[in-house]
Amino acid sequence: MRFSRRTFVQSVLATGAGIAGSSANVRAAPATPVASPVPPAGTNSLPDEDGYDLWLRYRPVTERHLLAQYRAATVFLVQLSTEPIAQSMIDELDRACAGMLDRHITPMSAVTADGTILIGTPETSPDIKKLMASRSVALGEEGFIVTSSTVGGHRATIIAANHERGLLYGTFAFIRQMQMRNPIDALDIVDMPRANVRVVNHWDGISRTVERGYAGLSIFDFSNLAAPNPRYLDYARILASICINGTVINDVNASPAFLDSGMIPGYVNLADTFRR
Repeated sequence: MRFSRRTFVQSVLATGAGIAGSSANVRAAPATPVASPVPPAGTNSLPDEDGYDLWLRYRPVTERHLLAQYRAATVFLVQLSTEPIAQSMIDELDRACAGMLDRHITPMSAVTADGTILIGTPETSPDIKKLMASRSVALGEEGFIVTSSTVGGHRATIIAANHERGLLYGTFAFIRQMQMRNPIDALDIVDMPRANVRVVNHWDGISRTVERGYAGLSIFDFSNLAAPNPRYLDYARILASICINGTVINDVNASPAFLDSGMIPGYVNLADTFRR
């Protein structure tokens, strides 16, 4: 039998309630009845999901005033970068708008209307160059600015950075404001990492077992890392969303097989995927 998340939680809560009830028989009964923690059958208070999306859960915005504000600010997208990572920003914004706002964002080549998101570096836009010059902050290669502004007389949200990596992090920071149901009509976010190297350290073995791991096998199929796998891109999205820029995919007590020359094509595939 396969349990959904709702069924599992309800079963645990029901078991807990039964244990609590048995203990209560020993002590004095409570003065007032205690409501059951188990939701009534047929309710949707515990949505079924497998947790795959982690915190990139782009669930629909139900607050009407926020939905109207978010839709008004995300009508068009001007992405001025030509680097490969630019498509990742476009895809993520479109995915977020589709999930939370029930519509797709429209790409444009220039800011010509209200509700435009402008993404770029000082080299790609005079408006961003002016913005960056007005801020006395050293963003480096991975810092970013997300601010509400006016471009050519039109209301816009500017995501600015010195490098494409900063633009990607800034894009996730903007999306996060909508995920947290914060207003986005007067944004002024300036952020930069304090450490240049920010790494996730795996304890994964060549057999895909995870030392002290309790959630199944490693996501990395070490027997065929060169094969296409959408999970690798989703993994990279998760890391980029919190500004992680590196990963160690093997355990500290690693097998010498990790250094086999036959593994190199797989590592190249992972690196190429993560750089996107």
